[in-house]
Amino acid sequence: MGKRLSPTRVPKRRLAATRPVISRTVPLPSSPPSAVYAVPKQTAAYAFFSLSEVVLYHFLEACSLSTLIALSHTSAYFRTLVKSLFRIRLTQIMEHFITHTNLASFFTLLHETDSAIGGSTVARVLTGGNWMPSNLNLYVRNGGVPKWEEYLNTVLYFRCEKQPEVDRGCLYATSSHTAFESAITGHVIMISESVDESIITPAVSSSNTLAMSVITSSTIVAMYPTLMNKRQAFDSWDRPTVAHCITLQKRGFKHSASTTSWTRRCEWNCPVLWRRVQNLRGVGMFCWGGLNNNFPDNGREGIPFSDVSLKWRLSDVCLNEYCPWSSRRWV
Repeated sequence: MGKRLSPTRVPKRRLAATRPVISRTVPLPSSPPSAVYAVPKQTAAYAFFSLSEVVLYHFLEACSLSTLIALSHTSAYFRTLVKSLFRIRLTQIMEHFITHTNLASFFTLLHETDSAIGGSTVARVLTGGNWMPSNLNLYVRNGGVPKWEEYLNTVLYFRCEKQPEVDRGCLYATSSHTAFESAITGHVIMISESVDESIITPAVSSSNTLAMSVITSSTIVAMYPTLMNKRQAFDSWDRPTVAHCITLQKRGFKHSASTTSWTRRCEWNCPVLWRRVQNLRGVGMFCWGGLNNNFPDNGREGIPFSDVSLKWRLSDVCLNEYCPWSSRRWV
């Protein structure tokens, strides 16, 4: 006869087989994960989809940007959850600067003026985290500042006495930078006015790739999505200050001033590669649906590429030895 095992020495495999796969008391979500394929009961997939949406949101909060985008393409159910996650993150940030009662009017004006939210707010929405942007950046078309100033005055944001100067690297892309300070909280909203009718122009003139992303009334656009997914910031022509680099590291982002330490091909992230937005090659775009989720995924409203003719690059030197455009390959 074989040796009898005590209850404390039962193998883990046998214990796992005796556990119920799902809790009978957990109801299925109101919207099924797929209207085409039925998920068999007593399977891991059935147990996963039987979780409450609150638990699923905690699961999504721990996912990387590439995982979230991949999940959003699996079914309408997960796309709704991912869009809701981005909406929750954005609302949390916006309520730090604008009161909840004024959010609807803010996004209405954002849509009417074809403006966009930029800066570190976009990085916080796409990558998550517990930090909060120090200010709110807005990109507006040329001549769009007066309309925004009129609105901000109604929500008790007024021009700061000392206005920031336009950096040398931004002179070709922005005509003005206007700071508005809240009379109640002291928070600052910074408006960057484009030199033309496109809000993409000031976005691609930012000091690093993390800031080269925008959120319109319906769409999130990342010019360097793979670097955003890696939580990596690469300098552009107008290099950030030392204090800004330290802030990036405190927020969990890696900072690179050159491609010397890169161990893979740069591909679309190569600093010497000229980029364009007409065909969206190398550009990441996700329709978050707007504040009330009233914009369709296949709509054209809120997409800032309809009349843009623009090209840019980050530098004229690449030092990545694995990149075909690297200067080190020809030395």
